[in-house]
Amino acid sequence: WANHDRAKFLQVYRVGNGSMLVIGGVATGVLLLLVPLLIPMLFGAAYQQAVSLLMVLAFCAPVRFLATSVGATLVTQDHMRRKIRYMGIVALVNLTLNLLLIPLFAAMGAAVATLISEITLLAIYLLAVRQHVFGADAWRGWAVTFRNGNV
Repeated sequence: WANHDRAKFLQVYRVGNGSMLVIGGVATGVLLLLVPLLIPMLFGAAYQQAVSLLMVLAFCAPVRFLATSVGATLVTQDHMRRKIRYMGIVALVNLTLNLLLIPLFAAMGAAVATLISEITLLAIYLLAVRQHVFGADAWRGWAVTFRNGNV
């Protein structure tokens, strides 16, 4: 589709992004509701600190789901090198944030560094797909639905 049916490619991109955002949001909601109850119940009071870490990391779910969907377009045509470069940049951002935040905030610093890195990767992918793949259409129409069993 990337080479031969751009309209279909864009439509699948839109439906995929909208779906992944909703699924990730639901996953976050479930985690936010269940983690405070399940962690102490399953592991005891000794693991209470894990609750706050998992509450931060829960927000990684929709960001990662969406980044995976958006980033999938960057494995088409001649974009793979670009995608690898972006992933490398974000790996360096993550490493730097961990070096800065873990000494100050311990495990919470690592959780925050992870969330910031996930958001950074998503932002870079969104900008790259807009610039190199779909243009201004990249950010519109994510509520497009399936029609007649076809995307």
